[in-house]
Amino acid sequence: MSYVLAMMVLFVAATVVSHLAYLVLRTALQKSPPKSVWIFVDYVWISALVVTLATSAAQARVTLQPDYLRWHEGWTQSQFESTQFVAVSAERYFCEHAADESWTGEAGRAAFERACAWFTEMADALEGGYDSPAWGDFLDEHRQDMPDDDGVVQSGKKHAIGSLERLEKQYAKLEEERRKAEFSSVEKLLLGVWPPVLALSLAVRLTRVTAELLQQSTWATNDRPNMDR
Repeated sequence: MSYVLAMMVLFVAATVVSHLAYLVLRTALQKSPPKSVWIFVDYVWISALVVTLATSAAQARVTLQPDYLRWHEGWTQSQFESTQFVAVSAERYFCEHAADESWTGEAGRAAFERACAWFTEMADALEGGYDSPAWGDFLDEHRQDMPDDDGVVQSGKKHAIGSLERLEKQYAKLEEERRKAEFSSVEKLLLGVWPPVLALSLAVRLTRVTAELLQQSTWATNDRPNMDR
């Protein structure tokens, strides 16, 4: 409330000062200020109006953003849990089969042991949640892995990488929404300056209206003797 009162006081003070400045200038020139002055005034108050609209749009965006943000957080959490399930399930499958004593071929056992270590690393990278950079580092490291000779292992890795890439895309969308939920440095600056700028520009615009009314009144007064004749 005190802030609104301060803005009203500023507007009234700016209106008084601008009217006094106009009267002084009019007296010094013995006529109304030139048209170029009023063109400049128009540029000033229209620019202030544009700044006000941009700042209001930013405020509306930040006010509404929490709802969108919660929606994207839910989708990201869902994708994260799906990816984590893939990692944990594959880790259990390959590690259990790698330890199975019924293997007859060493190549198959070795492939499953490699897969066990690979999916264990993936599961560990996902331990910190979707905000942890660990899973992103894991994806960057293994995105271009050479195909495995074992078809089952290769299929499992391909599915896991695909799940991580979907998580990566969803997390990028979440980060974008998080940025929208905050004011940029320019918007923060505008939030601090637009109220007084708007008050001053409206005061100047109101002064122009006063000047136009005075000018019309002067014309009417000068024309009246001619009309009487």
